[in-house]
Amino acid sequence: MKPLKLTMQAFGPFAGTEHLCFADLGHTPLFLINGPTGSGKTTLLDAICLALYNTTTGNERQGAEMRCNQAEPDVETFVEFDFELGGSCYRIRRTPEQLRPSKRGEKLVTQRPTARLHRLGEDGSEESGDLLVETKVNEANEYIEQLTGLSGDQFRQVMVLPQGEFRKLLLADSRDRENIFASLFHTGIFRKLEEALKNRAAGVRQEVQAQRNQLKGILSNAGVDSLESLEKEIGEQTVLVETATAQAGTATEAWSVADKALDAATALDAAFSRLDSSNKKAAQLEAQTEEYDKKRAQLALAIEAEKLSPVMKLRDTVARRKTDALAAREQAGAKLAGAEVALEEAVASMA
Repeated sequence: MKPLKLTMQAFGPFAGTEHLCFADLGHTPLFLINGPTGSGKTTLLDAICLALYNTTTGNERQGAEMRCNQAEPDVETFVEFDFELGGSCYRIRRTPEQLRPSKRGEKLVTQRPTARLHRLGEDGSEESGDLLVETKVNEANEYIEQLTGLSGDQFRQVMVLPQGEFRKLLLADSRDRENIFASLFHTGIFRKLEEALKNRAAGVRQEVQAQRNQLKGILSNAGVDSLESLEKEIGEQTVLVETATAQAGTATEAWSVADKALDAATALDAAFSRLDSSNKKAAQLEAQTEEYDKKRAQLALAIEAEKLSPVMKLRDTVARRKTDALAAREQAGAKLAGAEVALEEAVASMA
């Protein structure tokens, strides 16, 4: 953030209107705010803090308390601060809560606090820029925090070191300097954090002790007196387990080989059983060979006889016909003899 211009009216010890143009100080990043006590040096920083965060540097006084007691009743108290941030220029104007004459001027009325924030144009005017916050104080506070990335407390701690505290800081011993830093930078939260961490550490220590006690019980049950002894025992048992595992692997391989040999022997025994059965059947078949040969010869004769069956039938037919012919010839001879006798008788009779 780069300050550009600060305007105060009826603010702090200044009853009138005061303008401070930081650009008139040149481009030197360092300058000194100097003057006698009570001349308003801290008021300049209060005005900047009030304009930005609606609070003073020490957070001891509110905006309503910063009105100048010497100002005329009709003079409005306000602060206006121009600054450059992130390549843009801004102007914020705040009027704290204050008593102002009524419109009739008969009594004083309370004027509510307001805040107005502009992003200035390239010519540095409000008209060519943007109105970011019109009147609401809380909106202005939130917008400023978004712009700067700091809260009011953080801004005071990082940017502002009150002059009285600085002198104390220079002259204080280490213990007092620690207290001054605690006051300046509001380190109470860190003390609380430290206490919380201490309490948590104590709880962790208790938990560790409980774990150690539990470990002792485990070691006692295991028959050892230390974790190293337990680790040694575990190492020895691990070696035994590895040896047993290797032996089990070897035994498994031997069992596998034996199992395969048993399967082969079983298969061979079955083959021998089948061979013996086949030999017995072969012997039986060999014993039946002669009978089969006789039947085979008879079958061959039957087949040959079957082939001669037509000839035999023809022979029987011829023999039967021969017998019939002989019988017919005998009958014809008998008839012829009878005819001859009859003929002879006939001839005789005719004679």
